[in-house]
Amino acid sequence: MLSNLQPACFFVILVLCTHLNVVIEAEKCLKEEFHEVSVQSDFCKLEIAELECLLSSDEITVAYESNVFEAVTTWVKYDAENRKKYFLQLFKHVRLQLVSLDYISDKVRTETLVRESPECRDLVEDAFHVYVNPQRFKLQTVRKGEMKSDAKVGFLLCFGGCYLCMYNISEQIWTTWTLPSNFNLTFTTAVSLGTCTYFCGGMDNNQPTNRVLISNGSIFKPIAPMKIARINASAASVCGNILVFGGELSTLHTFSTGHKDASFHKITDDFEIYEPDKKQWKVGGNLLSGPRTEAATVVVKERVYLLGGYNSIQEQVYPSIPRRIKRACKLVDVYEHSTNSWTSARQMNHMRASFGAAALDNRIYCVGGYQDSNTQVATSEFFEVTAGQWTNFTWETPWSGPSSACKCGGKVYALGSADQSLYSLNSDEEDWDIHSIEQNLPNCQKVIPISWRSI
Repeated sequence: MLSNLQPACFFVILVLCTHLNVVIEAEKCLKEEFHEVSVQSDFCKLEIAELECLLSSDEITVAYESNVFEAVTTWVKYDAENRKKYFLQLFKHVRLQLVSLDYISDKVRTETLVRESPECRDLVEDAFHVYVNPQRFKLQTVRKGEMKSDAKVGFLLCFGGCYLCMYNISEQIWTTWTLPSNFNLTFTTAVSLGTCTYFCGGMDNNQPTNRVLISNGSIFKPIAPMKIARINASAASVCGNILVFGGELSTLHTFSTGHKDASFHKITDDFEIYEPDKKQWKVGGNLLSGPRTEAATVVVKERVYLLGGYNSIQEQVYPSIPRRIKRACKLVDVYEHSTNSWTSARQMNHMRASFGAAALDNRIYCVGGYQDSNTQVATSEFFEVTAGQWTNFTWETPWSGPSSACKCGGKVYALGSADQSLYSLNSDEEDWDIHSIEQNLPNCQKVIPISWRSI
């Protein structure tokens, strides 16, 4: 019944109605229509206790947290003489971590009500510090229907070497940054958690490193290093933690002939976990199916799927020249973070390493890659999670070889590393659309979605 009423009527119901169920329904509607309700004149007639109850709720529906700040200032200024004393009390309910840096600087910091209160100015200063050192703060909860932190949504980040390349999907615009040489991202894995992106491992002075860098669009700095230096690892974020699987160590692989080759590092079979609240890494254990490197990871319903990758290095001696190659596998292992346990899933149809994988609508899509160090894979396939069945694409993949993939905004995007083109999956038409061709894009190896607060 109430869903057919105009938002302004909710206030009248709260005041006049004594039927408990109707009052509860009206309060629910107030939360669901909070932004529209907050610009009504009757909103300013709410009592302080009623308003504070609304502002403290995770259930109020707003597009941006800045809408909450505007609602607070509007209510106080309606009767500033009598309500000014409540501003700090209400301002504490504005989740400033979820407000963009530009808005805080241009609107919140300059608001007279804020400037006149030392306690409010301290809260604003803390919000700025979150951008500088996010690891020091407990992240605030995103409200119902709210875009995370007024964040940049619909953005992809491609990276490799000393380059970060951000792609604005809606405007089809690339922005490229050149990083200092000591922040080289070659053979680095990366994953986003909330409004931050973690870059783990990679090469430093031609050696695997345990370095971890974090960025939220405003800063790019090192945090606690991993326990083990590794390259070509796989990463995932689940249950508020960062997990890094396998990869290659600084130790060189020893072939059966006793030879060592600087191009082949020992593949590891362990993983480790970063807990942001404790700011430290811990040993996770061993992988289910032995050593893996250049594998892919996706998360479905808080389970991490570790797909493919190289799991062996072989040496074939010809009359004069040894042929040394990495061999990919079809393995699919599933990690349950809540129980720290592994299970096996049905293997892929094709051996793949250094390939793209993304999960969408209970499907896992796998594209491109290598089956060994020298042989590219030109096929794609998808896994029905519920049915436990792999199916080959019946349509052609427009590129072969190394690739990376991710989900963003309800679509699967894939970066063809060889041609440096960005594709989006059009499953309705059984085809890949060339979403962007960037001729000047540096040699990027990976693509991930980002929700940075500030660009």
